[in-house]
Amino acid sequence: MNLLPPHYKAGLRLEAWRRFLVFFGIYMSVIGVAAVALLLPSYFFLQFQIDELKSFEETTKGSPDYRNTEDGKKTVSRVGQLLTTTNQFFQSDAKATPLIEDIVSRMPISVSLSDFSYARTEGELGTLKLSGIAGHRDDLTRFAEILQKSPYVKEKISVPESSYLRELNTSFTLSLVIGPAN
Repeated sequence: MNLLPPHYKAGLRLEAWRRFLVFFGIYMSVIGVAAVALLLPSYFFLQFQIDELKSFEETTKGSPDYRNTEDGKKTVSRVGQLLTTTNQFFQSDAKATPLIEDIVSRMPISVSLSDFSYARTEGELGTLKLSGIAGHRDDLTRFAEILQKSPYVKEKISVPESSYLRELNTSFTLSLVIGPAN
């Protein structure tokens, strides 16, 4: 090959690459055909099994027992969520009514509440109306002053003048503007 002119050497190299590519292509084609021929039965076998499982599942889903089981699963899931939520609430330290608890803790012994109502106004503020009876009108004044110090009360509490007409067993209705604690 050393004696050949350079343009013949280039032709021989090209021919060698052509032969290699033809041989490699035939070799890969034979391997591909053999792989398909050997794996095709396994593919069909698995496909038939999958089809059988799907038809069995559809048959099972159509039965009344399956529907009852699914309804039972949904019910058990709902009850589980409710029990989890209830358990978390009972284990938490959060109070269900921190505002009412604050008012009751500030209330003098001689004051009793008979009614309260809450109306939400704009934003986070609301109006809480407290009705009840104070043992003495001075206890009512003291109760209003103590409530004024509550972190929930946002405006000054004024006791209606009609509440001071009786000295003992004074009926009252206080209107408080309340909001979130500071």
